Amino acid sequence: MSESVNFSIGIEAKARQWVAPCILVVTLLLAALLLFVHLGHYALWDDEAGDALEGKAVMQSGDTQAKVGHNINAYRNGLMIHNLRVEGQPPLSAYLTAVSMRCLGTNALAARLPFALCGLGCVGVLLWWVWKWKGAPVTAAVFAIALLCNISFFLYARQCHYYGPSMFFFTVIAFLYLHWKDNRWLLAVMGICSALQMASNYTFFVALYFCLFADYMIWQRKVQPFKMADLAVLFAPSLAMGLVLLAWWNPFHTQIGHRFAHDTFLQRMTLFFWHWRDLNHCEMILGILLLPALWIACTSRDAWLRRALLALALYAIGVTVLSTQTITDTTVSETRYFSSILPLLIAIEAITLLRLTNKISKPTWLAIPVAAIAFGTNLLHGGLFFPEGVRFTIALFARELWNPPDDPYTATTAWINENVREGASIWVSPDYMAYPLMFHAPKAVYAWQLTPPPSGQFSGLPLIHFQRTVAPDYIIAFGPNATQVADTLLQWNCATYKAEAVINIYWKDLYRPELFWRRFEAIHNFNSNTDAIYILKRVEE
Repeated sequence: MSESVNFSIGIEAKARQWVAPCILVVTLLLAALLLFVHLGHYALWDDEAGDALEGKAVMQSGDTQAKVGHNINAYRNGLMIHNLRVEGQPPLSAYLTAVSMRCLGTNALAARLPFALCGLGCVGVLLWWVWKWKGAPVTAAVFAIALLCNISFFLYARQCHYYGPSMFFFTVIAFLYLHWKDNRWLLAVMGICSALQMASNYTFFVALYFCLFADYMIWQRKVQPFKMADLAVLFAPSLAMGLVLLAWWNPFHTQIGHRFAHDTFLQRMTLFFWHWRDLNHCEMILGILLLPALWIACTSRDAWLRRALLALALYAIGVTVLSTQTITDTTVSETRYFSSILPLLIAIEAITLLRLTNKISKPTWLAIPVAAIAFGTNLLHGGLFFPEGVRFTIALFARELWNPPDDPYTATTAWINENVREGASIWVSPDYMAYPLMFHAPKAVYAWQLTPPPSGQFSGLPLIHFQRTVAPDYIIAFGPNATQVADTLLQWNCATYKAEAVINIYWKDLYRPELFWRRFEAIHNFNSNTDAIYILKRVEE
């Protein structure tokens, strides 16, 4: 009898050993669905289109030239241009996009694919890390829920921008930093990933190493100290990359390199607190868990949570100091600058919830339904007080992936490709909405991006690129910007335009990754007289 009981216990123990790995495998498969389903459905929005246009330039010339065909990629009056090259941001995104589009064509799916693959790689590293913890099935389940329900993670990873690579490199670097164990090859990989992180986003690189330096001085040097040869292996790739970037993609050669916000200390503190408020609103982290996390970190012998929270705090300080955001221009945090640490935020909230439920309740499995409510809805984030109300965010995202709505750029580019002749000029208002059209409907010339008179690096460009110099053939006004267009034409009074078409789709791109700006369904009950897309055509005299 006792032998049969022992046999049953042994079978149950072996079964439990397979539960956690099975949970992690299912999590990886579900994450792949959330990353790749209808990845190319929406047209690229403005930041994505800027990177994709750089990718097109790389395909044409091998470099991030500002001229793309007969158009110029002159975002915000040439903010990032020097010598007619887009030099104000690191080039990794452009080259990833160029390689993908060379293989798969110049479309939204090809542009986004390498970034989504980086997101999947990040998920793989995170799940491998959880497996190495050899935690109980409940631990794996709670982490899986925290990851899969963090819709911000998947939205950022699905963009043609630096978010996906930055999350991947941040996670790989952190993993190798804690596990390299005197293996120089792993240290070399960490150095290469650091160099690629620099080539992806300068701010993220500086903030990351600010966190790692503090962690090393307090904890890691007592566990696995670096020798001088180790530091040489680690920093050689970053030094080489830094020299290349300094020579060829130096933001201080452009206007953006001098745009550090001149806010007062009090204004910087305001921005610092906005970060926490809006990270919670965007469901990037469950804000009410931060204070319990601090309490657990201070009372627990496990230093992991202390290290994670210190890294988070230092990262937030670093981003606040390095930010070009001026609080007089907006009322929200630019939460996208926290996209690279989304894996850290997910880990912090999962570990904190596990520790809390273990202290409160004996059955550890109760952490699973609590996690589903805490991470799957915005109820505990304060959804009752948000304009969108309480929502089951993962369900809304899944429904959107199953049946995604139309977007304003796709409909507008379809109209341009069907009705506008090659080389005809179009003025788009607001100006940032020209870049998705420039990518998806490149046969038109997109006018009035630069302020006159032509000078310096822009002196040889056609006058159509300068505001109020040459009358464009068409004007496309998105939503309420039609009023501004009418005022401009009245003041300029150099050409006559007639209404050509109205595209009856809500004008705003509501599929950005920031959750406080995103809708998971189409808006149908809007005023077609003020909130549609309006196209004017110049009357030939």
